[in-house]
Amino acid sequence: MAFCACSGGHGRTECTAWRVAHLAARRYPRLARATMATIGTPSLDQLRVFLTVVESGSFSSAARRLGRATSATSYAISGLEQELRLQLFERGTTRRPQLTEAGRLLLDDIRRVSENVEKLRGKARRLRQGGETELRVAFDSIVSDDVVSESLRRLHQQFPLISLHVRVESLGASMQLVLDRAVNVAITGSSNVGDGAVSRLVLGTVKMVPVAAPGHALVGSSSDASAREHMQLVLTDRFGPANGADQFVSNAHTWRVTDVALKHQLLLDGTGWGFMSVLRVRTDLLAGRLIQLVLTDAPNFQYPLFAVHRTDSPPGPATSYLLSQLSSLTIA
Repeated sequence: MAFCACSGGHGRTECTAWRVAHLAARRYPRLARATMATIGTPSLDQLRVFLTVVESGSFSSAARRLGRATSATSYAISGLEQELRLQLFERGTTRRPQLTEAGRLLLDDIRRVSENVEKLRGKARRLRQGGETELRVAFDSIVSDDVVSESLRRLHQQFPLISLHVRVESLGASMQLVLDRAVNVAITGSSNVGDGAVSRLVLGTVKMVPVAAPGHALVGSSSDASAREHMQLVLTDRFGPANGADQFVSNAHTWRVTDVALKHQLLLDGTGWGFMSVLRVRTDLLAGRLIQLVLTDAPNFQYPLFAVHRTDSPPGPATSYLLSQLSSLTIA
């Protein structure tokens, strides 16, 4: 196999650059007489005109879309072909310009260049306006998945070009990520805001209810004494007691887990009882997979929800929009 001169280590016939050059030498000898060293650098405007001609189907239609004369559009395409030393359109064969094989081979590359330039311009525009180009957010696992998903869907509609990194943590872990600058903002129930390095905004409250599987001994019982006789599943802080207390503990006999999904599954399996966000277990309650318990000494809790960020890094437009959507959703 004959190999091309590029660094890909592949055969000549597999290399786009070689195929274009070979095609030019075979079909367009006049344009291909110049050596590869004389290939110029196309302008962004020439690339934009090329794509507009392809999309609109004619030079005249492209000229109208670009707001310039047809002759100027043709001149830009001729300039692009001169820079690349390749003929990109068949001329005179039909009323509509048709791409040559070289044009078809380069079309995707030109599109990618144009898209990357638009992304660059968008990012620069957001930076000039004080907006974020990237958002890193941590959600407390207590927040239901549907609320997280809907808030992020709205964020994407409003800020489609922003890069997003999402983490789901429990209790004090989200706060620690803010302190470590690992995230821009944390949606958390932790009330400890540190020594002034962190600021918080109240978003609302999440209703917590005691639940158990249908076959659990507590179902149908209103005795708190009997509740204390059965093992309670407790969500605990993986950073330890120093970083946050256990939440909603009313029993000395406990199993402590740091993952809300594991706690949820244990409850469904009938292993203990515990408090869960009513939104997270709403479908389980409706389907009868879990039963809400009636405990006189263990009423429904309201879990406060805060948006926490470092004081020296206030929320930008995208972060502020996300927080407003979270606040407006049914999380209380």
